[in-house]
Amino acid sequence: MRIPSAACGVTGIKPTQHLLSNHGAMPLSPSQDCMGFLAQTAADCAALFDAVGGNDPADPACCTRPAENYSAQLQAPLQHRFTIAVPVLEASAQLTEEVALTLQDTARTLEDCGFALKTVAVPKMDELNALSTLLLGAEAAALHGAWLKARPQDYSPQVLRRLSRGTGYPATAYVDAVRLRPLMLEEFIKQHLADADALLLPVLPRAVPTIEETTTGSELTIERIIGRLAYWTRGINYLGLPSLALPAGFSARGLPIGVQLVGLPFAEASLFCIGHGFQQRTVWHCQSPQL
Repeated sequence: MRIPSAACGVTGIKPTQHLLSNHGAMPLSPSQDCMGFLAQTAADCAALFDAVGGNDPADPACCTRPAENYSAQLQAPLQHRFTIAVPVLEASAQLTEEVALTLQDTARTLEDCGFALKTVAVPKMDELNALSTLLLGAEAAALHGAWLKARPQDYSPQVLRRLSRGTGYPATAYVDAVRLRPLMLEEFIKQHLADADALLLPVLPRAVPTIEETTTGSELTIERIIGRLAYWTRGINYLGLPSLALPAGFSARGLPIGVQLVGLPFAEASLFCIGHGFQQRTVWHCQSPQL
């Protein structure tokens, strides 16, 4: 939800793992699959949650938490209710200067909204991303294994290669990835969300690439480019945390730049409130890319 949201200049919500039902969705990685929404605003996402929230008997993994009235919570005064954790991110291989400046502007706007800012360490995404990739690869290979053998022509070369790679992961590595998940979640919350309601991060590490950039060159080159786009999102999937993607600016080429607010487990209401406050002071969600 966050990457397509950022690429299209709209708002998107990835909820806490299993908060919404996955019934009817094509499975890929059952321990990480997560249904969410793309909409124009955070308020729209809250209204959609109001419509579909709650337990679903058709999905045994779906959370049994009672449904909340998310839209009603947007009406309460926002100032001084929330604290945003902001890591000091500088331009690097995983973050262009253009995106880094957008994050700084977003932090200032959030402060102007009346939210408190708290400086935190930069999350170490590499280990989380590796564990997420291992989980996804092994589970996807198991789910698609029969089809990969019987109908390989129905998969694009890139998808076929990525799914097939999962068949070679050791079972011990998969068990470790499952075992470490709650420990990594606890450590992430302690380092980046302690005494905070949301963590401000990029969605994409760079401006939205063109179709040509993601379709020309060798298949390995294309896979590498596309894989880098998920640097700031893949590990959040592994942790199962909720995240709200917000449009926050445009690149020099006129393409959207998005940011994400990562929250505590089941803290979607707080994310909607923060996102709603941000969008009351900005117009990025009302503008379209200059194509």
